[in-house]
Parts: sequence; C-alpha cells; structure tokens
Amino acid sequence: MALTLTWSTGDARGRAVVPLGGTWTFGREPSPGPGVVYQHEWVSGTALVIHHDERSSRLERGQRANGATVMVQWGSGSAIALSEGTSHRLRPGTTTVSMTVRDFALELVIVGDTVRGGARTTRVPLGRDLEEDDALLLCVLAAALGRRGHVRRPELVSAFAVWRGARPLSNDTFNERLTDALATRGVEITEQYVNRVDRLVHEVRLAFDDDYLDAVEVELATRRQ
Repeated sequence: MALTLTWSTGDARGRAVVPLGGTWTFGREPSPGPGVVYQHEWVSGTALVIHHDERSSRLERGQRANGATVMVQWGSGSAIALSEGTSHRLRPGTTTVSMTVRDFALELVIVGDTVRGGARTTRVPLGRDLEEDDALLLCVLAAALGRRGHVRRPELVSAFAVWRGARPLSNDTFNERLTDALATRGVEITEQYVNRVDRLVHEVRLAFDDDYLDAVEVELATRRQ
C-alpha cells in the first residue's frame, strides 16, 4: 500500500514512492528520511511533508507564509487551502498539491490507496463534555474546521448552532463564547477588534488527536442532516 509521488517545478521534476510507514519531505533543508532538497530563497526548510503510516496518510504544511499558498485538490475537482502549520488527511485516488510563493511554483501529484482509519465511517463516542461545555465545543470545532484551511466566522457560527440544534448566536454573544474558549487556552483578549476566530484556530490547531477530530466531523455532518 504505497503512495506514488510525482513533483515538478519550473526547472526540475522527479518521482518517488512512499511505502507504508514512510515519510517524504520537500524543502530547502535535508531531512532524516527520503525527500527532495530544493534550494530557493522562498522555500522553507521543511515546506511539505507526507506521512504514510498505519494510522493515516496526511500532508503537512511547514512552508512559512511569505505570501505562499498551498492548495490541495482531488479528482472530483473540490479543493481546499492548507494554512501554515496545519495538516490534512489524504483521500484515496489522486490528489494534486500546488504550492506557490513569489516566483516559485511546485506541483505535486499523489496517487495511491491512502490510510484513513475507521473514524469517518464509525460513530465514535465523543462524551458529554461537548454537550455541556460551550468553550470546549468551540475549541474542538475550530480545530476540526481549521484542518481544511482558513475558517470564516460564519462557518464556525453555523457549526456551533448545528451542534447545539439552536439558532445562530448574536455577534456579541458569540464573541463572549469565543473569549471564554480562548481563556481555556490561557489567552486573554483585551482588545475589541482582535479576530477571535483566527486566534482560536491558531491556539487549538495541534490540541486534539486527528481521529477525534475525524469523529467530530462525522458527528457534525450527521447533525446537519
């Protein structure tokens, strides 16, 4: 169950095979395992990393901002933007990753049977805490939605309302809930115009296990029906 990778830039191209249990890296600095060392002033030391193990197959973005964009697109045509410091689980079939930064462009095509575990097809008990603790629920939803890229405020407001089975909260009330959620992460908001959604996503992006967040997404989709 290996992944086949084909990559190309304006002046170079290559192919690699990532076996189960393997890792592949693209960046400016050498990595412990297989990968491509590409010297370019705008490419980060570890720009993209693919992990392929028994638990999951996922793409991790280490590329710093610098105006960079990383887009992940599937055969169906749907696509997401991957933000700095986040990862996304790969789907079976063909995935195309495009990274652009200033005058640099990379296209990476990933083909193979990825490992996703059973969380997307199995209802995993999430505990009563999410039903009783608004701050915890907002943290979890922000982390789950944040794996797909930038989280817009209406998206998080809607997800929270769907989970609670209630009308969307007013702007002021939702800000209060966000402030409470950030407080659980040790962040105190004192300025009125801070983007609380962006700050919360940043604070919780590595706080929860991927399998747990998969289960949250399954439950959220179920509650939307």
